[in-house]
Amino acid sequence: MPNYLDFQLSIAQEFKAYENRVRFLIDDSNWAEEGRYKEIILMNYLRRNLPQNFSVGTGFVRNNLGEITGQIDIIIYKNTYPLFFSEGDFIICNPIPLQDTV
Repeated sequence: MPNYLDFQLSIAQEFKAYENRVRFLIDDSNWAEEGRYKEIILMNYLRRNLPQNFSVGTGFVRNNLGEITGQIDIIIYKNTYPLFFSEGDFIICNPIPLQDTV
């Protein structure tokens, strides 16, 4: 029988192993870039595990009233919805209606 707890613990250990790699090399010289590195690790994990009809990016969400959010580190969005803008991982998108998230 699968051991789901041990499986999840192994993922947590993998994240912990990655967590300090950049800090070991740059110490505390740039916390923002260390944070960005951790976001990239999480984004890569999400890309590997999300259904194929979802993508992961960073950027902004603009609603139909023209209002825009502050910068969002990690955005999970549905590939079937059009983006206002896309360049690499950077996106500007519409919010997905709650009923369409499944």
